[in-house]
Amino acid sequence: MCKRSSSWQSRIHEGAVPQGVTALTIHDLLVAKLTGERLTDPTDAAGWGVADVIAQCWLPGVTELLGVSPGLLPDIAPTGSRAGCVRAEVAATLGLPAGVPVAVALGDNQASFLGCVPDASSGMLLTSNFFRAQRVAPKAR
Repeated sequence: MCKRSSSWQSRIHEGAVPQGVTALTIHDLLVAKLTGERLTDPTDAAGWGVADVIAQCWLPGVTELLGVSPGLLPDIAPTGSRAGCVRAEVAATLGLPAGVPVAVALGDNQASFLGCVPDASSGMLLTSNFFRAQRVAPKAR
């Protein structure tokens, strides 16, 4: 049986994680730096093991069981949606016009899927050194 370490949990509970901190993937961090928005894609959220990708929300019972505050997790935004625009000060630093739209970040495989299909009702078969059949999941009713 695996022994669960509670050291990280005690740091969270003891206030070692400052208010306003959000756990992000590396590409979600890039979007946050560009736009100021702290979001994640449902397919990235799925990798955390504590998300309902159909309802696009974090599973409260599971996060509570792990001792993770829901405030520590980013909002889950629809795949391919707009996260926001490049902030003026970031645009100036990068030599971009202010207001350039930025999409919610997603993995390379998910991005290739969106770039290959004509619409969300389509599917595709992607083969490489792995095999994956993909399609957009229907919304929860």
